Amino acid sequence: MPQPNSRLLFLVCSIYSVIHLGLMLDAFLSERDQVAYAMIVLHGMLLALYVGPKEAGRWFKNHGSSSRPGEALVFLWIGALVFMGIVNHFAPRYRVPEGMLDTVLTLGVILFGSEMSKLIHGWRKPPCPENEKTTP
Repeated sequence: MPQPNSRLLFLVCSIYSVIHLGLMLDAFLSERDQVAYAMIVLHGMLLALYVGPKEAGRWFKNHGSSSRPGEALVFLWIGALVFMGIVNHFAPRYRVPEGMLDTVLTLGVILFGSEMSKLIHGWRKPPCPENEKTTP
């Protein structure tokens, strides 16, 4: 089975994330209540397509942990949610769009799972060379 191009998927996920966040901010600032819920589902699916093969490669091909600046996007989403919540508190006419919390939770869970996978994978003991069977 061909492996997805990791760089291309990263780029697609990043662009989609920025567009999705822009739509959420537009909904917030224009006092609309929501962005299409399908955007959240698609966002989660794209991230799963990107993160899934990376995690499988870490565990089954014993690749080391790699990091991309995608984590910054998750923290940008969290910051946007906090910003919207604070503004909503002082100016109730601005409402956090429906689905904003769902999106942040989806992104956070995927990031948390990936980070825990890296941590647990790092705890594994490397195989002892004297226990490995070699053929002459």
